[in-house]
Amino acid sequence: MGVGLFCYLGCMAMRMVPVFTDDVTGAEYREDQLQKVRFEVGGVMHELDLGPENHKKFVRAIGPFYEAALQLMKERVPEAPKPRKRPQREAYPAVADIEKRRAIREWWQENWEAAGVKEPTNRGRIPHEVTEAYEANGGKPVRKRRAPVVVETPFSG
Repeated sequence: MGVGLFCYLGCMAMRMVPVFTDDVTGAEYREDQLQKVRFEVGGVMHELDLGPENHKKFVRAIGPFYEAALQLMKERVPEAPKPRKRPQREAYPAVADIEKRRAIREWWQENWEAAGVKEPTNRGRIPHEVTEAYEANGGKPVRKRRAPVVVETPFSG
């Protein structure tokens, strides 16, 4: 009957059983009794499944050639250069680092105009120039620079 999406009268279950055979004689073997033999001749790779007897025959037949041959390692393909790794950061920064950043950000909020750095933000990285100004002042408030006072006198000219 037909085989397809629908099974009509007469359908039955099918069971597939793998059969392992010697490639030379066709004799059947259990999977664990067969041995795979791979060899290259003239730049072409070959593979045979051989039973125990044919495997012995194969080894005896190539024995003199095998003994005289130069054994080669598998040829290595040069690896692509690995990308440089960035130093790994710790999952959680040290508490001291967090507190230092908090102190720098507070100092920045209060002293940005006097220190001559850009206006502070509440988020994101702290610019390098702000950190340098903070460290240069030791975290202390920056004194506002006073404009020079010009006093006119009858003698100034």
